[in-house]
Amino acid sequence: MKIAVQLVTWNGQLFLADCLSSLSNQTFQDWQIFIIDNNSTDRTPNIIHRWLDHHIAQYSFKTLPLNVGFAPGHNLLLQSHDAPYVFILNQDVLLEPNYLYELICCLEARRQSGSATGCLFRWESRHGQLIKTDILDSTGLEIYRTHRVVERGRGEDSLLSDDVEEVFGVPATAALYRRVALDETVLHTVNGREWFDNDFGSYKEDVDLAYRLQLLGWQSIYVPSARGYHYRGLRGAADTTTGFFTFDTWWQRRNKSASANQLSYSNHLSFLFKSFAFAIFSLTWWATVLYESAKAVDLIFVEPRTFWYAWSKLFRIRRTLRMKRRMIFMKPYHPKNIKRFF
Repeated sequence: MKIAVQLVTWNGQLFLADCLSSLSNQTFQDWQIFIIDNNSTDRTPNIIHRWLDHHIAQYSFKTLPLNVGFAPGHNLLLQSHDAPYVFILNQDVLLEPNYLYELICCLEARRQSGSATGCLFRWESRHGQLIKTDILDSTGLEIYRTHRVVERGRGEDSLLSDDVEEVFGVPATAALYRRVALDETVLHTVNGREWFDNDFGSYKEDVDLAYRLQLLGWQSIYVPSARGYHYRGLRGAADTTTGFFTFDTWWQRRNKSASANQLSYSNHLSFLFKSFAFAIFSLTWWATVLYESAKAVDLIFVEPRTFWYAWSKLFRIRRTLRMKRRMIFMKPYHPKNIKRFF
C-alpha cells in the first residue's frame, strides 16, 4: 500500500456515493481506504458499507458514538497505519480519474515537497442535482503578511496557471501528504499524537498544519493537471485582496451559520497564538496585530457572540496552546520559508 486514503464522514449522503465512485475510478490503484464516521444520522453508513462490499477487498471502517470533528478523526486514522503517503479526502469531493496519479508523480519527483493539491472547481447543487462548474474552488492556500489565509483562485472562472507551482499550503479537501513530513510536525499531548491539532475540531486545521510544514522546510505544490470538484458549504468572500472589511466578506459571513463563524474565528486565533513565528519587532508582527485588532473591534459590534466565543475559548485552552507552542519551536524552524509568500 503506497497511499492511505483517509475519509472522515458525517451526514454526507448527498455526496458520498459520487465521491466514493470517483475514488474507485482512479487510474492509480495502490491505495487502501481508512474511514471514520462521526455518528451520522442519515444513510451515510449504509452507503459506505454498500460501496465497500462491492469495490474494496481491504479497508478499515469505524463508526464513532459521537462527532469528534475533522481533526481528531483524521488523527485517529493516522495512528492506524504507516503508509508512506496519506490522502485526505472530504466526503463532498468528486475526483477526476487521474487525480491521485498526478499528485503522487509530482511528490515523488520533488523530494522536498511534503504536500500537494490539485485544481478544485466548485460542485454545486442546482434544481436538486449536483453540477460540475468551471468556477474555481481552490488552487491551494495563500497567506498574506497579516496572516490572513485564503483559498487561491476561489470564485474565479479561469486557471491561474497550467504549470506545477509552489504554494504556501494545501487545503485538506483532497490533499496528498508525505508521511515523513507529517511525522515531523506531530505534537505529543496527553491525548496522544496530533498531526492536525485536536483543539481545532473542524475549520482552519489545514492552515495550521501548512504553516508548521513550512516552518520545518517542507514545500507544498499545486498540480493543475489533477482536477476535482468540491461542494463548499463554508465559503469565503471572492475578493482575496481586501480582506475582512468588505461588503462581500460581510455578506458571506451572514450566509454562514453562527457556529461556523465562531469555530472559524476561534481556530484562527488559536493558530496565531500557537504557531505564529515572527518576532515582535518585525513588520509582520505589527501588520498581523493591527489587522486582528481591527477585526476584533469590528466583531464586537457586528458579531459579538463570535467575538466572545472565540476569546473565551482561547482563554480556556491557553495552557494547552502554550505547551504546543513550546513543542513547535523546540525544533529548528525557519520563518523565512513563510515570509517569501508575502
